[in-house]
Amino acid sequence: MEENKNKTLHFKIRELRKFTGRSQSEVAQDFFVSRACWSNYECGKRQLSIETIRKIADYFNVDINYLLDDADSDHDIEEFVQRRAEIEKNLSKDGQLSLSELTVTNKISLMDYYMFLKKKELKIKP
Repeated sequence: MEENKNKTLHFKIRELRKFTGRSQSEVAQDFFVSRACWSNYECGKRQLSIETIRKIADYFNVDINYLLDDADSDHDIEEFVQRRAEIEKNLSKDGQLSLSELTVTNKISLMDYYMFLKKKELKIKP
């Protein structure tokens, strides 16, 4: 990870994007904005609405408080790394995730996220 004494919202967004191996163009496409617009988010040249910040937190699977807090903590990034590795491990087992371990609330959240992704896929198709 890059070193920065005061990790701003913009720095954290860039750090998360790089960590996930996505290009600015890929993330911009997922958010239905231009690459230049996304670049401006990462550089702090463009103001982010609270709704956009929420979407970014959901997209990278981090707590919104991590993005908004100026504290210099890599704890959430480490947690993000562990969650992502666990998901990839579970998917590689048999191609399916076991939902039986989830609470009802989390099952609903997962279903909501699935519907979000499905709608996004439909918008991307020509």
